[in-house]
Amino acid sequence: MMEEEEEAGAEAPVHPGESPVEAEGPGPVAEEQAAGEERPEEAGGESPLEKPSGEEAAAEEGTAEPEHRAGTEPPSPAAEGRPEAEAGAAPEAPTSASFTEGEAEEPPPLQVGEVLSPQESWGAGRPSLPLLELGSPTDEEEEEEEEEGGEEAAAEEQRRRAELTEQYRLLLAERERTRQYNGHLQFKLYELFRKKGEEPPRVELEELVSDKEQRYTRYLAMLEELRSQLAQQRAWYQLQLDDLEQRCTKKLDQVNADWLAFQACKKEVTLFTMGRQLGGKEAAIKEVEHIQAKEQRKENEMSEVRLPLTWDLCFQSSVHEPYGMWAQEELAEGLHLIDFEQLKIENQTYNEKIEERNEELLKLRNKITNTVQILTQLKEKLQFVEAQNQDQRTQLMETETLVAQKREILTKTKQARDSLRVHNLKLRQKCGLLGSEALLRDFENKVDAAEVLSQRLEMLKRHHAGLTLTCKAVKKKIKEAKSFLPE
Repeated sequence: MMEEEEEAGAEAPVHPGESPVEAEGPGPVAEEQAAGEERPEEAGGESPLEKPSGEEAAAEEGTAEPEHRAGTEPPSPAAEGRPEAEAGAAPEAPTSASFTEGEAEEPPPLQVGEVLSPQESWGAGRPSLPLLELGSPTDEEEEEEEEEGGEEAAAEEQRRRAELTEQYRLLLAERERTRQYNGHLQFKLYELFRKKGEEPPRVELEELVSDKEQRYTRYLAMLEELRSQLAQQRAWYQLQLDDLEQRCTKKLDQVNADWLAFQACKKEVTLFTMGRQLGGKEAAIKEVEHIQAKEQRKENEMSEVRLPLTWDLCFQSSVHEPYGMWAQEELAEGLHLIDFEQLKIENQTYNEKIEERNEELLKLRNKITNTVQILTQLKEKLQFVEAQNQDQRTQLMETETLVAQKREILTKTKQARDSLRVHNLKLRQKCGLLGSEALLRDFENKVDAAEVLSQRLEMLKRHHAGLTLTCKAVKKKIKEAKSFLPE
């Protein structure tokens, strides 16, 4: 950046001995001849020479920022340089006799001893924003900054760096256009003096060149001073950021501890309530853990949705508002248009994000409504099932009573059966063949056979007796016969 400023400072003055055409080239001069006459009329009588270069814009930007914050309007560059220009500035080159009508006058050059550093206005222009000591927040903005953390600071630093880079690029382009227009005007001045046969005022040009060199040196010193101030401010803000990060960590730890205690208390109460309804501690623990896990997921989703919106609102309220007036007063018309387009794009982006968040909220509300309806139906069904269970428990008790009675009857019946079985066995033992038809038939047959055999035996006995008698009679007759026979 400093090398580009040195090159620009070395190219800006045009010495009397060299032609402006050779210094600037034929291309930009030919293109700027028509545009140079229209610029004063479009700017409302102000010459583009009055627009500050890159270093002057940076210096005026640094001085205008605290003055706008303090609520006062910054003085114009012409108003600041007018008293000192009248005292010690070099005499201006004659323009009314050398330029055509309608051209604006060249602004008076700034003095060498003029203080452009914002050091004085930096401290005096911030009565409404006092510097805070470590560990002593005073308003709600500091409490919001404590909650934002290091990510917001990094995002803010990147955004600020991008804005400064864009401003620097625009100011470089503006400085290039102003330098080309200056060369064009000097070329016209040179042509005018050449036509009149006069030489350009060498003394005035040398004084202008020396004044620009002094201004360039002063701007470099002021740039170093601003860089040192920026380093100090970064160190101070880093201390503030570290303190805020520590506080944010403590707050987050406290919030997590309170959340865990709250969840434990809810779990205890819910277990005590649902333990009797679900009929067991293990089932109640599983149900409560499922509900708490679902609640934790919903809480994380809500935190993810809520934190970006909160950061955006805090960022807009704490950063954009203090710099709004300063940006409107200091930026050029083209930068205003760019900012407006950027704001429109950001607004459209935020509107899209808001629509997405609204859609997500609508979905969540629909889910909540469906969940409530399902929960109501489940409660009704649970009550109905509990009533059915109560009825079935009553029926079960009645059935168990009846079963107990039947068991008693069955026991008594078995005892009677056993006694009857023993008695029957005894009776069977006593009755013999009674009750056995086959044995009775067989016994009857045996008896009949025995009677038949007895009768036959009697007959045989009788026959035997008859035969015996007959035999005896025969023997007797034989004996008698033998007795009659001679020996």
